[in-house]
Amino acid sequence: MQSPMRTTQLEEDLRSYVKKGLHGFKSSARKTLEPSLSKVAPTEIPGYGSLCKACSELVQTHIIGPTSDRDSNSKIKSTEREIVITKFKADKGTFPHLDHLGALRASAQAGCHLCALLDFADPLYPSSYDTTTQTPYLVNIGTDVNLDSPGTLTIVAGKYSSNGVALINGKFKSYTGRTLRNAQTDAPEVSHLVKRWLRTCLETHEGCHTCVQLPYKRPYVPTRLIKIKAIGNTLRSAKLLIEGSRPDSSNFYLTLSHCWGNGNIIRLTESSLNAFQHEIPLSDLPKTFVDAFQITVNLGYKYIWIDSLCIIQDCKEDWEREAKAMGDVYQNSVCTIAAAGASDSYGGCFAQRSALGSMTCPLFPEKLASRHIYAKQARPKGAPTPLLSRAWVVQERLLSVRTISYGRDQVSWECVEARASERDPAMDKSQTTSPGLILKRDFYDMLNEPLDKEQRESTHAHRRYKWWSLVSAYTKCQMTYDSDKWAAFQGLGMYVSFAWGQKLLHGLWEHDLVQELLWNVSSDRPQKRLAMEAPSWSWLSVSSEVFNVQRNHFSDSKICAEVRKAAASTPSWQLKEPRPAALEIKACFLRLASETFPSKSDGWYNCRLRDSKDRQGKSSMSKWNGRWTPDTIPNDAWETYAVHMISYTPQFQVGLVVVPVDRPNHVWRRVGFYEIFWDRAPAWVNDKTGSAHENPCGDKYKTNITLV
Repeated sequence: MQSPMRTTQLEEDLRSYVKKGLHGFKSSARKTLEPSLSKVAPTEIPGYGSLCKACSELVQTHIIGPTSDRDSNSKIKSTEREIVITKFKADKGTFPHLDHLGALRASAQAGCHLCALLDFADPLYPSSYDTTTQTPYLVNIGTDVNLDSPGTLTIVAGKYSSNGVALINGKFKSYTGRTLRNAQTDAPEVSHLVKRWLRTCLETHEGCHTCVQLPYKRPYVPTRLIKIKAIGNTLRSAKLLIEGSRPDSSNFYLTLSHCWGNGNIIRLTESSLNAFQHEIPLSDLPKTFVDAFQITVNLGYKYIWIDSLCIIQDCKEDWEREAKAMGDVYQNSVCTIAAAGASDSYGGCFAQRSALGSMTCPLFPEKLASRHIYAKQARPKGAPTPLLSRAWVVQERLLSVRTISYGRDQVSWECVEARASERDPAMDKSQTTSPGLILKRDFYDMLNEPLDKEQRESTHAHRRYKWWSLVSAYTKCQMTYDSDKWAAFQGLGMYVSFAWGQKLLHGLWEHDLVQELLWNVSSDRPQKRLAMEAPSWSWLSVSSEVFNVQRNHFSDSKICAEVRKAAASTPSWQLKEPRPAALEIKACFLRLASETFPSKSDGWYNCRLRDSKDRQGKSSMSKWNGRWTPDTIPNDAWETYAVHMISYTPQFQVGLVVVPVDRPNHVWRRVGFYEIFWDRAPAWVNDKTGSAHENPCGDKYKTNITLV
């Protein structure tokens, strides 16, 4: 435990660091402050590797089995002191285990390692059955193609099944984090580890202090903060501080990232504003908030920002003003507490856990095996938690330089420079395979590598790829209110816009609109169009995951359309000032005939395009085969046309699919994206005369349309 003198010095150092503008760190300090994090051998965990009679029989009979039951490539050689396993193949099928789910839970609590893994429910895939009942069940041994595993064990109870336990053939780590011995994640030993992570980052990670460079780094103090009063580490009270009532402008504060859920939680309203400035009753708060207060105090701080308690929820003007500043709130906090394992505000940050349920289980004694068979949780690496499936959290996670995640089975750390967890407590700067950390680093790369007119096109394409990876990650998350679509992304857009010196137009980069317009939805599941002000040509208008494949590797790409002008409109939710909602585009305009049903399960529809000569009734018809994907659930009554935007090669062309809104005035609405690809170029591409095979997408056939 740290001495009071050390804590005081840390506070002084932190205040100094803010005043100095996040600079002045010395490499010598980084070397001396990196902690040595202790680990323990798994065998020190009570019950590690122990199997009950039912699990032993399951393993010996159906997972390993006698040599005669294996195929010719699998064999088990037994010597006096050693078992050598060259390969194994588990039987596939469903087999009996214990009598009922209640017995499984009891066996897990009694110390059976494999039962603890089977009983450990993943919050992302909640079980539809009560694990404490007398419900009978079986264990299914199957194959999961998404895992690097020869098989999985799955609990089957009636028509329901669990997410499974993976069987692994190979080596595993001999040591694990010491704090996993604790049955609860609020144990003092866990708190000390978290505090060490935070101190190490604050004092040694120069990259975490300089990830947002001036002038994009904007000093910011939230309009409101919650002040927590504690005696020692015991919570006493909390109250709301508003602008003007805070003692100084350099308060260090933490932020909370959490799932609201469907429950009726306490929140700040116009009627409770005055009362909250005197006291926010701790007894009225959901568990997640109280736990976040406790974490704040444990880390040595007394201020925290929570959206539902710091934004007036029934005041539209206050909500809009604070929503625009939310990016600054998270970017300027010391760190964010993420209630990663809770699906609502009552789930809490702290959790009880089974140490065995989160540890790999050897199915052969380690001292007897030169190659091990073991079981572990089957959730794929990087799989989202309930919190990470929430759209608002993308902004909160990326703009937070540091995040402490309280999951169901362990506490973990993420900052711009490193990751760590109770299982692997050393702050590893090499773990770049995590999708979340890659996205975070890509985001800060975008901020610190502004677009430059003198840079090569390949460099620009790389920036755009990172941007659209960010958009895709955001749009696949869940959004409770359609009206929040832009607000929950606005902070990210604002920071990148400042860094690049470019303007966003309804979520698209105004300087590169032709490329930006060529987004398409996740084609296997188009959704409804959102009920908000966003124009049809913006990805903000749809509820599906979107992509924009940057095809700049084609050296002979040719832009075949131009954005002529933008008509006037004043949507209130746009980034800074009101921006236009309509685009005037000059492009080739072709009739698109589509099949009624998708050609495959991927949601793409076969289509053909017919040129303007065909529409005029001439006999020399050009029919081009291709495919298109609708932005929303398609309507058979749509009269679809194609707007030719880019020829990436003479054989490969892409564009927008539109339907008429006001045909006499040439007003159209976007409904999809199409692409045409030939094995070889059509005759007019190679024709030099300009007569026999006239280009139906030539300039003479272009027309002006208004896209709304």
